[in-house]
Amino acid sequence: MPGTYTIDEENNLIQVKYVGTITVSEEMAIINTIIADPKFRTGMNSISDLTEAIFSWNLNDIDLFRAYVGTIMNTAGKCKWALVSQGGITAATTKIFMILHEIYAGLIIVKLFSNSGDASEWIDSAAD
Repeated sequence: MPGTYTIDEENNLIQVKYVGTITVSEEMAIINTIIADPKFRTGMNSISDLTEAIFSWNLNDIDLFRAYVGTIMNTAGKCKWALVSQGGITAATTKIFMILHEIYAGLIIVKLFSNSGDASEWIDSAAD
């Protein structure tokens, strides 16, 4: 699997690390695996490290993922997804997803960061 994760129940946090080229199907499979984990709880925030990954999705892929997120929104609950990328096609793909997601946004708030420190600070803050 191109992504590995840990669940920190005490801090209500999922940390995901991606490496290599990630397809939309692989991303959905990773999220399904996380949701099926017995440690997973509705309302958990996440920090996804995309710095060693390539998300080179076309608009159809991005919209497919946006629709998928809509199907898991109640399972995910009210939470924050911090995405860490240092630019390139992965950051561009992430920005397009965020724009499409915000149109239909519900419980999941998604933000892009260039470093994990800022991502962690946002996750820990009370503000959205």
